[in-house]
Amino acid sequence: MCSIMGYKGSCISDERFKECFDRTISRGPDMQRISHYDGDVTIGFERLAIMGLHEEGMQPFELNGKAVVCNGEIYGFRPIKKELEKDYSFMSDSDCEILLPLYEKHGLNMFRELDAEFACIIYDPAHEGLIAARDPIGIRPLFYGIFDDGSIVFASEAKNLTGLVENVMPFPPGHYWADGKFTCYRDMTKVEREYHEAGKKGKNDPYKHAETEGEAAGGSDEGAEVMTVNGGKTVESLIENAGTYAEGQIENAGKIAEGLTVNTGKTAESLTGKSGKAAENSGQDTGKNREYPELDEICRNIREKLTAGIEKRLDADAPLGFLLSGGLDSSLVCAVSAKILKKPIRTFAIGMSTDAIDLKYAKEVADYIGSEHTKVIITAEDVIKALPEVIAMLGTYDITTIRASIGMYIVCKYIHENTDIRVLMTGEISDELFGYKYTDFAPDAGSFQEEAAKRIRELYMYDVLRADRCISVNSMEARVPFGDLDFVEYVMRIDPALKMNVYGKGKFLLRHAFEGDYLPGDILMREKAAFSDAVGHSMVDYLKAYAEERYSDKDVERACEKYSFATPFTKESLLYREIFEQYYPGQAHMVKDFWMPNKEWEGCDVNDPSARVLANYGASGV
Repeated sequence: MCSIMGYKGSCISDERFKECFDRTISRGPDMQRISHYDGDVTIGFERLAIMGLHEEGMQPFELNGKAVVCNGEIYGFRPIKKELEKDYSFMSDSDCEILLPLYEKHGLNMFRELDAEFACIIYDPAHEGLIAARDPIGIRPLFYGIFDDGSIVFASEAKNLTGLVENVMPFPPGHYWADGKFTCYRDMTKVEREYHEAGKKGKNDPYKHAETEGEAAGGSDEGAEVMTVNGGKTVESLIENAGTYAEGQIENAGKIAEGLTVNTGKTAESLTGKSGKAAENSGQDTGKNREYPELDEICRNIREKLTAGIEKRLDADAPLGFLLSGGLDSSLVCAVSAKILKKPIRTFAIGMSTDAIDLKYAKEVADYIGSEHTKVIITAEDVIKALPEVIAMLGTYDITTIRASIGMYIVCKYIHENTDIRVLMTGEISDELFGYKYTDFAPDAGSFQEEAAKRIRELYMYDVLRADRCISVNSMEARVPFGDLDFVEYVMRIDPALKMNVYGKGKFLLRHAFEGDYLPGDILMREKAAFSDAVGHSMVDYLKAYAEERYSDKDVERACEKYSFATPFTKESLLYREIFEQYYPGQAHMVKDFWMPNKEWEGCDVNDPSARVLANYGASGV
């Protein structure tokens, strides 16, 4: 990871800029550089060297009066660089050095073409000084704030801007800022159907959305829907609800072809039953002989595209490590990586001292793939001690994000303090694509697809925020293969009726795609267990008990009056919110709301984000 910050204007002194920038030095501990352009432009870069380890890879990179700082990885950059070398001379082995030559060739359309996890700031006098952009999923963080005079500041984390501007805002994924406005260049949730029955259109077609004017994302930005700061519009009009870009507000990802459908010839009830719960007959046909002859082709594509996403993320000049919970997703990343690298990889797992669930499964996977495995054991005292540190680094009050971050933060801290690893591979984003435990209750395919789209749009506030902060605060870089753009786009195009749990096992397509010698059978078919639960049920129980000791029912009632937005509703949620306010006062709008199952679905009207409260939790806790 690295840290970036940029500002054009006169509201921040050089001393204040550096003071705020220093707050994220753990993201880039190797070297810091703050550069000035045109008298009123300041750009900062803090480096964690991953690609091109020598000093020549230090940013900003400059070219023909322009400059760029980028926190990111540009995948497949080597052939691009080779082509660019016909016209440009490169000074380093850094992947990010190709950005300015690409920008000179393609302009703002460059962002649509990048296969990357990135946040960047470009200085270009032709575009009112600064351009900023963020990857389409938001894997790399970026925030912004606006001063009273309309000038704008960008930074990697909210902590850089807290106390500097009145409202700290998350930079919307898949957007760039140029000439005083945001433009959506790519929306990963707006996709065309890959498989459908021709000529049918259903009432609940999840691929049908309001048509918009303008060209598809990736072409010219002429006609694209934009949001402006200048011209009389307020900050609030930029990002509705202040924490996310609302549905319908940013719709310029292109028109969806007419005639698309999710109708597979079965009704929602025949697929899932009236309650939305998946069929429980584990002996039923698992899909190969269903009426979907394309199922094996879909699974082959899933396997090939995920493998490609993993392989490109193994390219690093710094040492690699792997987080291994023993769940399906992290186990697949580890197993495929071990096959590609053809050497033992280093894996790490964490669990409570009393009732860890994950550790035995992680050990089984590690033994199977032959990894150099380390387990980290934690106690109730470790959990409570880490809590304020975790909330301070996250910048959230969300219950499930905080719970899941405690174990992840502690294991990453161990890795940082005891190894030379600088890059960590993780298994996030699979659930958003293939389903959580609660999506077993989706009433129909259209609802499943809409929920997946919602989760992808909001990832940057929850799971990828967790992965980024837990890893970067420990001076390492997170790589997320399930977030590969080609993979995400493909899975979002698959008929959602096939992704629903109609097989007696959630995430069936992903499991079926990797049948063979990748993993032991029991791991391949292991039930989904949330990381915050599988570390050990006692961890959450300790947190709840700690909150019970600190707050009364009356305190929760008073909190309803004090916090009108994202109002705490339990003692645990009040505990998290009050710690959050100590570090990020008045900035609760950075997160849309509490992550929760879809309460509109039968079986999901719950007041805790854990799958433990769902009727289908079952073997997840074993």
